[in-house]
Amino acid sequence: MRKSIAACILAAMLCAAVVTLSAGTSDPLVTVSYVRKIYNQTVEANAQARAAGLSESNSEKLSAAVDACLLRAVAQRVAAAVLRDMPLSARSWTRVELSQGDVVSGPVGAGFMLESGTALASGTAELIDVTAGRTLAVGAAAAANTYYMASQAQQSGLRVTSASAVVRLKDGAGVTRAAQSLYEDEADRLNSVGLLRGSNYGYELNRRPTRQESLIMLIRLLGEENAALAYTGGSTFTDLTGWPDGIRYVCYAQNKGYTNGMTPTQFSQQTPADANMYCTYVLRALGYGDAQGDFTYRAAVDKAIELGLLTAAQYEQLKTTGLLRDHMALISYNALWAPCKGTGQTLGQRLVSAGVLTAQQLSSIKK
Repeated sequence: MRKSIAACILAAMLCAAVVTLSAGTSDPLVTVSYVRKIYNQTVEANAQARAAGLSESNSEKLSAAVDACLLRAVAQRVAAAVLRDMPLSARSWTRVELSQGDVVSGPVGAGFMLESGTALASGTAELIDVTAGRTLAVGAAAAANTYYMASQAQQSGLRVTSASAVVRLKDGAGVTRAAQSLYEDEADRLNSVGLLRGSNYGYELNRRPTRQESLIMLIRLLGEENAALAYTGGSTFTDLTGWPDGIRYVCYAQNKGYTNGMTPTQFSQQTPADANMYCTYVLRALGYGDAQGDFTYRAAVDKAIELGLLTAAQYEQLKTTGLLRDHMALISYNALWAPCKGTGQTLGQRLVSAGVLTAQQLSSIKK
């Protein structure tokens, strides 16, 4: 918790230190003493008031609530002073042209401003909306001409969702260019039979899949999507928000024992999935269980290579970018032709037997 609090205060101080009254002056609008005064008199009081209403035994929830309180208080009190009477030209922004899938991030306090195009908050930590004095949750749409600031180093930023975009950067912000998609053909084949769907932005093959998206793919490969969408039960996860059907998938998967979440009460929908996690899901769809000793979580990729879900060379390429939706399409497609544990059926044949696909559909997507 202390590390997160320090990050919030440092973010505000970094922002304050670099902003000046006009292009020709050097007096900061927000001094270190001013930020400390905010922290001592306002932020601490808000944090204590919030903490008083929570159970001391629920330390994780308490830490999250206090951190959120501090972050909002710093953003709200500092934002107005930072931006007051400040022309854009005085802020030393660097203007860059980006493409779909490109990501901007940086150290604590790095600044981003979307000038044109569309983008979503990316990473695992929320952004500070300095313009409005609030925070922007991971996965939320960024507003144009709004000053956003990283709250955690390399863990909060913007991901471009339009074909092109112009973004302004400052205070150490940098760009990670999207990798070229390699498995669009596999994505097309899966899409043609309803096993992979895109969004308004297409398949988004050049971005990291979230834990929720990976779990949805597992449910589809199991042939249980209709059951998941019809599920009305609850969940022990207290952090499920957003898309109602997305929440149903997660609740259903927990009820079936397909996921335990990050903790008993936190699923972390928007946290990026990694290769071992996704391979574990697909191996489970094939009937292999880490709990039964068929493989270990840390060696899930090795088992996936053994079964032909990807090659060693493809995994070496994957390691250069981390798991992308591109790789998710490859692994899912190859899984259709992989043998299910202890049977003479492939996963694709099992889906045909379950009535999820027809034999003609399965045949139509085979290379």
